[in-house]
Amino acid sequence: MLKKLLFLALALSFANIIFAQGVAEGWKFSGHSQIRGELDSKDLDFKSQMNSFTLMKTRLSVEKTFENNFKFFVQMQDSRVFGMEGTTLTDTKNVDLHQGYVEMNNFLNTDFSLTLGRKEISYGSQRVIGPNGWNNVSRAFDGVNVKYKSDGFWIDAFRYTINATNNLAVGYPYTSKQDVTWSMYGLWANITMSEKTKLDVYALYDADLTKVGVDNKYEKYTAGLTYWGNYGELSTTVDAIYQGGTYTAAANTPLDISAYLITFKLQYDAKPFTTSIHADIHSGTSTEELAKGKDRKYQIFDATHGSKHIFYGAMDYFNTAASNMLDYGLMDVYLRLIHKADSPFSAQLDAHYFMSPNPYTINIDGTPEERSDLGIEFDLLLNYQVAKGIGFELGNCVMLPGEVLKHKYNNKDDIGYFGYLMLRANF
Repeated sequence: MLKKLLFLALALSFANIIFAQGVAEGWKFSGHSQIRGELDSKDLDFKSQMNSFTLMKTRLSVEKTFENNFKFFVQMQDSRVFGMEGTTLTDTKNVDLHQGYVEMNNFLNTDFSLTLGRKEISYGSQRVIGPNGWNNVSRAFDGVNVKYKSDGFWIDAFRYTINATNNLAVGYPYTSKQDVTWSMYGLWANITMSEKTKLDVYALYDADLTKVGVDNKYEKYTAGLTYWGNYGELSTTVDAIYQGGTYTAAANTPLDISAYLITFKLQYDAKPFTTSIHADIHSGTSTEELAKGKDRKYQIFDATHGSKHIFYGAMDYFNTAASNMLDYGLMDVYLRLIHKADSPFSAQLDAHYFMSPNPYTINIDGTPEERSDLGIEFDLLLNYQVAKGIGFELGNCVMLPGEVLKHKYNNKDDIGYFGYLMLRANF
């Protein structure tokens, strides 16, 4: 603790010297805090206890730009649940480097740029790669990114390390070991087709080399495109993504992956209202395919690194791939209505209808029946902007469960409820 205080005192003294001598030009300091209290009764059982807790995410950042082409950025983050220390005298040592990278533009006087370090990454519609800002930690990647940019076109080539199981840098073994890592490689291109349309085209190789028996956990190939069209008050977004590779569910049972995601969004913007209709189709494994045993294909689409909360309802019943009732796939048709006028208030109402492309066989009154209805979810989100950079968000969400969802929750048939009050502050 004493060392931390001494380090903080030295850092403040150094900052004071910098500002006093007028050398602070080009330095930027910023901060962010997200505090969210939640009420959770998503188990479809009013007789059970409603869970309540408060999450807090706090960030401090410093940025320096040199010669207009070199950027240095560091962001520290503390992420916690209120009371997680156990006592008021406990220190969880919960501060971590959330982002820390160097960005070099016009690298070697070319149209290339290079980014090295740890960084939040967001591509396209965030279906495949996104920071997932709702999460109390948020996603950041360790690695390298090379970008080429010209008029109407850019392309990124990147390699990120998700998890390194054998940390050889800490204690290198005299007998060499296999470097077991989970890494992602990718190419992502953005093409401006006209003043009104653009296209994202990408290919990813995502490999978790952790062993399940003698086989790798998975080696997954993802290829897709996103079409963006903006026609004045009307706009549209379409995603078409395919996954292949192998996935090992259990020892000595590697399965071929064959999965897809197709999405469609049509939006009409007539201030102060914005209305959009969405349709998402995730592939899943059918009963007939499951019956093939070891010869079956793994058909569950899984975008491990995507920002799922912004798509599949605020209650997060279906925001993970191989769990939460997505074994048989997911169809989500929803309507979104946003009201945002020239005032501190804004509101958003979402209505989701969740279905399964492949039916489940469930017992209803002792009789096995095939059902696909997962449920209907309503999310009402209210925002109030207190001042520049400071705002509150109130969420009230309910799930009207379908027969499949009731079955998955041990035949509970009450509605599900989730509510929260969140403060976001930026400076």
